Amino acid sequence: MKKFKLSLASQIFIGLILGIIVGAVFYGNETAQSFLQPFGDIFLRMIKMIVVPIIVSSLIVAVAGVGDLKAVGKLGAKSLSYFVVVTMIAIAIGLISANIIQPGAGVNMNNLEQTDISTYVDTA
Repeated sequence: MKKFKLSLASQIFIGLILGIIVGAVFYGNETAQSFLQPFGDIFLRMIKMIVVPIIVSSLIVAVAGVGDLKAVGKLGAKSLSYFVVVTMIAIAIGLISANIIQPGAGVNMNNLEQTDISTYVDTA
């Protein structure tokens, strides 16, 4: 008898659909949100916990796989130049779009309500 097995892409798509359904059903329900909040916090902490070891191990395997120290230097130089160029492009896109869209240009600062932020300062 053959076992039925879903591919990873199918599992991700099913999880996406279930997440949308749960979000739509429980939207605005404070009880459900307070019940589901710990699961979301645990999931985000697990993601943060696994990202750094994956990146470090992939870098170690990549450097070990290259073998030649000269080739590692060339690969590092190419990676660094790629990072610098892509970062400069992202900064340029951000600056250009901010100057074109001008977010917050129509906000009248005199009409904004002032509140006490001492609790936020204490936690910081």
